[in-house]
Order: sequence, then C-alpha cells, then structure tokens
Amino acid sequence: MQYKIGILEKDDQYLERLTRFLQSHHGDSLVVETADGSGVDWTDVVPELLGMEVSEYNALLVGDDIDVMEESLPAHVKIICLTADAAQDNPCEISKYQRLEQIYEQIIAVCEAKDADEEEPEVPEEADKEENTLALSTENEDGETYRVYRISDEEDMAACTVEMKMLENNQIPGLAEVDFEEDAFRYKITGKVSLADFVAQNRGVRGRNKLLLIFRSILDALLGLEEYMLLADRVLLLPEEIYLDPVSLEAALLYLPFRNAGIGQNAEQCLRCVVEGGRSILAGLGVHVPPAPVPDRQDTAEEETASQENGHSEIFSTLQQAAQERLNLKKRHTIPPSELTPTPYIMRRKNGEKVHIGKNIFKIGKDESCVDYCIRNNPTVSRNHADIVRKPDGFYIVDKGSLNHTFLNGKLVDPKRARKLKTGDLVQIADEVFSIHL
Repeated sequence: MQYKIGILEKDDQYLERLTRFLQSHHGDSLVVETADGSGVDWTDVVPELLGMEVSEYNALLVGDDIDVMEESLPAHVKIICLTADAAQDNPCEISKYQRLEQIYEQIIAVCEAKDADEEEPEVPEEADKEENTLALSTENEDGETYRVYRISDEEDMAACTVEMKMLENNQIPGLAEVDFEEDAFRYKITGKVSLADFVAQNRGVRGRNKLLLIFRSILDALLGLEEYMLLADRVLLLPEEIYLDPVSLEAALLYLPFRNAGIGQNAEQCLRCVVEGGRSILAGLGVHVPPAPVPDRQDTAEEETASQENGHSEIFSTLQQAAQERLNLKKRHTIPPSELTPTPYIMRRKNGEKVHIGKNIFKIGKDESCVDYCIRNNPTVSRNHADIVRKPDGFYIVDKGSLNHTFLNGKLVDPKRARKLKTGDLVQIADEVFSIHL
C-alpha cells in the first residue's frame, strides 16, 4: 500500500535530502509532497494555502518551530512532529537527526497504526450478544494440544458415517487432523494459532499481505472438500476457531459432520468479518468494494431460518459454485510444464546463487534494512546500489547514484537513465557480476 505524506520544514537543505531519500528508496510505499517555503510566515500555517493537497494525505510531517493550524486539517490527517528533541514515548514525534531509514520506518509505523484504527470493523450489537454454543474446549496430552468437541445426545453420529470415514482415512488438505472417540471429536492444533489471535498480532500492511495468503488457503481448503464428499457449510468458521500454521500460513479448519451444529450462522458471521476486514486489502490492490448493506434482522429472520434448516447457507452456496467454476476452468486449461512462464531471476557469478526478482522494484545493495537482496561483506557496493524495475514492456536496471557504478554488458549505466534488460545480459554492481534470466 502507498501512503501519501506532506513535509513542512524550514531547513531547505534538510528538506531536500530527506525528500530525495524517501522518493528514491521508498517511492513504492510513500508519495511525498513539499511546499515552497520561500517568503512563508511559519506561524499559523494553512498547508492548503501553500499548494498542498492536504485532504489526500495520510500524515503531515512538521518541522521545529512551525505552527500548523490543526483546525484547517481534515480529521484523518495525522500530524508528525519532526524535531531535534523527540519524546521517546510519543510515536508522533520523530527525531530528525537520526538514520534516514529509521525516520522512514517511524513514518510507516504511524501511518499503519492510523490505518489499523480506521479499519477496525464495527460489530453489530446482535453479534456482541450472541454466544458460542458449541461445546469446544482445549486439552493437552503427551505434548500435543487438542481442540475437543463433545457430542450432545441430540446429535446422531450414524447420520454422518461417510464423512467420519473420509476424515479418518484421509489427511484432507486444509483440515485439522481429527481423532474420534465415543463422545468427542479431538482436533490436533499443536503449534497452531487462531485467526483471531493472528490478526491481533499482525496489523498493518505486512499483516494484510499475510492475510491474503491465509484467505487463499481457506478458500482452497473449501474448494477441495467436494472430492471427499464433504460439505463446506460443515466447516467451523468462527475467527477464534480457524487455526493456522504461523510459518506456512496454511489453514487447519475444524470440520463438524453434523447437520444441526449451528455452523451456517457462524459461517455467515465469519465471512461478514472477513469481508469487512478484507476491504482495505482489496482497496490496496486497486479493487473497488462497495460498502455492504446491513440487513434488517427482523426482515431476514425467516430466510436465515430456512437456510439453516437446509443445512447450507446461501453464502456457501455461492462460494461452492464459484469454487466449482474455478476447478472446472483449471481442469480444462491445464498448462504443460514447458509452457509455464519461468520466474525471472538473477544469478550471482561468484557463487552461482539464484535470486528471484519478486517485486516490481527490486533493490540491490549492502544495507540489509532497505534492500531486497543484500550483498554482504563487500565495501565496494553502495547501501542501495541499484534497482531492477519491472515495467509493462520488460525489466530495466537503474543505478541509484552509486559510488562504484553499475555496468550493463561492460557499459556504464547512467544514473539518470534506465537500461532495458534481456536474458543473457551481464550486470556488474561494483565488482559483483550477475547474469540475467527473464
């Protein structure tokens, strides 16, 4: 996600260097605007009178001894003080005389924190009052952790023999391992974390990227259930009962093979939360998602009851239909391995290391904190030496004003001019040579 910030600073030299650093090193995540300070009275400043589109900003950085009329700013714009005497316990005060990368990280932290506050979904009062009536508990045994579901007298295990046999005889992708006992199902969740806990610990842009992988894992699990004669609306989709591998981010869902376990309503609640939480993700991907209408509980009560009696929520009917179409498309259009598009990469000639180009702007240099590929223990390489940039017509090499220069096939790369790359090219970064494979 890109954030837009404005900077007000009296020191023109400091302003120029800070702006140049942010634009050249982090232009993919920050859009920076400044104001011409010549002849400006820095008391009671109204940024919009200086030509700054302040309503579009996520934050405004304000230097020492500059008084901004806060009432002139929209409520969503965060003010960050750029000062020589920053308070350590105040995230909205940044010390201006520190490493520039630290300034960038603090700016992003403030923007992400504000983003997270704005994105907190409102929970309807009805949802607050609803209780989880499922008899689930956590048990530990022989170093393993289990989520245990106790079977009630009203639930007929004989009615779901096929599902139980499928679960017992297969390790179904996306479902938690389950052991059947006389009166309980025991789901192994050793080393797993709940989706609710994961979201609480991973807010902001980086957390959203992880959530995309998690949602894909959940949908892939639901997509594969039909092959085992299992139903998507029997999966427990409460956020606190969806479990994840914290490393691979793969889902471990709990499947309850009972028609009347109350899953339909819980699934609908969870998907509503997923949609609300995912709006910011889709917006960051450039997808417009109109706000969802809030249904009148009284008007829809009969529809919900009918849906639950059928054992299949309308949401999951739509989901399964879309999943089946995706599966059919995949079967009809299987691409032979020879036709698959290879992942572009560079190869370091010194040791044969392959480095995949996984971003539109792929940074190379020796400062691990601000590059995508770090060349360690080589003093001839600059901190952020060069970028490989993906454009609609291909890949380009861009020198970032490095001390020891960048060369393409032996020719010097002008820092002001991007040079197009093709497979077989040799790029020299200081004295390090890489071959290009696109």
